[in-house]
Amino acid sequence: LNPRMTGGPHEAQCTPAQRALLFPPSKFEQVALRDLAKAGDTVFLLHKEWYSAWRKYAEYHTNPLSYCEPKKPGKITNSALLEKDGKLKKNLTKDYNFVVLPRTAWELLHSWYDGGPQIQRTTVASSPFSLDVELYLHAMKFALENNPKKEVELEFSNETPVCEVKQKACEALGVPAEQAATVTLLRSSAFYAGKAVDEKTIGDMQLSLYDTHKFVVVVDSGQKTQRQQAMGHASMQQTRSAPPTSPLSPYCKSFLATSWASAQQMPMPPPESLVTPATKASSQFGNSDEPTFSAAFSEASVNSTSFTEPGTGATGLHNLGNTCFMNSALQCLSNTSALREYFLSGKYQKDLNTRNRLGTQGRLAQSFAKLLQEMWKGGCSSFSPSDVKLTLARFAPQFAGYEQHDCQEFLAFFLDALHEDLNRVKEKPYAEIKVPPGMDERQLADLYWDYHERRNDSVIVDNFHGQLKSTLTCPTCGLVSRTFDPFMFLSLPLPAREGFYFTTENVNVTKCLELFLQEEKLSHEDQWYCPRCKAHVRAQKKLDLWRLPKTLVVHLKRFSHTNRVWDYSQKVDTPVDFPICGFDLSRFVKGPSTSSPFVYDLNAVVNHCGGGSGGHYTVMCKRVDKPRSGSFRYGGSGDENDEYWLLFNDSMVSRQRESDVKSRENYILFFSLRPQAQPASKL
Repeated sequence: LNPRMTGGPHEAQCTPAQRALLFPPSKFEQVALRDLAKAGDTVFLLHKEWYSAWRKYAEYHTNPLSYCEPKKPGKITNSALLEKDGKLKKNLTKDYNFVVLPRTAWELLHSWYDGGPQIQRTTVASSPFSLDVELYLHAMKFALENNPKKEVELEFSNETPVCEVKQKACEALGVPAEQAATVTLLRSSAFYAGKAVDEKTIGDMQLSLYDTHKFVVVVDSGQKTQRQQAMGHASMQQTRSAPPTSPLSPYCKSFLATSWASAQQMPMPPPESLVTPATKASSQFGNSDEPTFSAAFSEASVNSTSFTEPGTGATGLHNLGNTCFMNSALQCLSNTSALREYFLSGKYQKDLNTRNRLGTQGRLAQSFAKLLQEMWKGGCSSFSPSDVKLTLARFAPQFAGYEQHDCQEFLAFFLDALHEDLNRVKEKPYAEIKVPPGMDERQLADLYWDYHERRNDSVIVDNFHGQLKSTLTCPTCGLVSRTFDPFMFLSLPLPAREGFYFTTENVNVTKCLELFLQEEKLSHEDQWYCPRCKAHVRAQKKLDLWRLPKTLVVHLKRFSHTNRVWDYSQKVDTPVDFPICGFDLSRFVKGPSTSSPFVYDLNAVVNHCGGGSGGHYTVMCKRVDKPRSGSFRYGGSGDENDEYWLLFNDSMVSRQRESDVKSRENYILFFSLRPQAQPASKL
């Protein structure tokens, strides 16, 4: 044991109560934080539930209180963090599912209580000013070209150099590293530009995190096999006008031609990469257990578990480490046609506001535009949103690491940042809103909206911003105050009775909206200052919808929210019904009447499955383009027509029935305003 940590060389022989007196939790945590010094340090994960039990027990013996002595903690229970195969469970969150300890702190607790198993990880620099833990490692399977059935599986960090991967793979396969031929990696060379081979890392490959990637090591025997001739560097001299010729089977020719077609617009990959990812034969071309290989092609040939078609946006996004919340939000925005067309057409470029200090100098908008281009050009079944993630890490440190976040909070930040990047107002005027006496509601609402638009004018305002009327009434003097504020989300509470949420009664989105608009008395914490009484009072508050946006985002408040922190342990899983088509909100809108009613159709829904911060986000999006016959390989079933639903689960994409859209996991709903009056449905 480290005497600096334990305070004495014989502390391991003390009773748990004596240990707590010598080393209270507060001191333990101070030392733990102090020893997390730099990137590259080895750290250890500890089950949060066990740690909380130990902390409570140790605190009692440090400062005994009147309550009964807590139960003595048993052996360390890290097995709760692992799957049956010993791999770390997906979507774990620091400080909710586990805590991070430096080596000295782990060894101290382990010497006292035993148990385990030991889960070791490495710290990485998530930003220039903060450290994070690389929670999940990349699983890679390697096999020799001449013996593909003999596989070895290894795990590597993002920081592992590619040359080290090659060395360890060869050692595991019993092949001298110098005999392993270097073949082309299925990656765009643009990512590697200006980077020496020896400097490349696993992180540079931008592989999907939760998938196991297969690689084949080709041994250079001095003579090239037929497959090497087909996949080797000869293809690097091919022109882009036609796929490479090869003596392979008809299946392989068809597969390579498909890959080549999808790579027409991609930069040529570097010739000095390590190994080539392998894919199995797809049922579309026949059954085969033999891996097929391809050089100088796009990532489309890496993942055959999904489907691709130019222009459909049926492209999954790699999970980069607890980034399902980000992927789901990005898919929803990708599925919002007005926003997507604005970016894909290039119109955003003339609106870029690189001088706005409230934005990211246009960088996030540019990263998002590039991502949409990759998602909608077709040719790859999944893509890495790493550029968006890196841009976020630079300008929003809260998203720099790999912790789980609330999808709605991320959406709010992301849309705000896009708005500031694309704000057509280059210099925001400041003027206090002065309300002339005798102004009616409509004039007052227009005054507030005009002030909002003079400072905020972007594609986000055009499509996502609405207006709420807020009325406060003083219970003492009867003074009425009216304000009209912009909104981007409708965060709707779920109905409750005596503090318990309904679990049997049918709840629909209309009831949630009525509850949101219901008059209420302000709490003691939210009292309003009455200018006439010159005192804070618990005023009566009433909200009304005044203007509605073209894209209405409805957030179902399934988690409690205190002190600006979401409590994921208190999730409400009550099913909430809603119209998929014809959601008529006309009767709720108190603003000026229009010729067309406010009728919306659902076009995307974010789902949150599981409870607590360890949950997982997915998204379902509606497509209205007619699929081409024979072009898709759907994971679901249902008649093919011009409207269908896609489930985006990180890198995986599959077709779903409309009946699968509604569930108790629905969390965020995206509705699009109908362009003209059509029959609406009723709830």
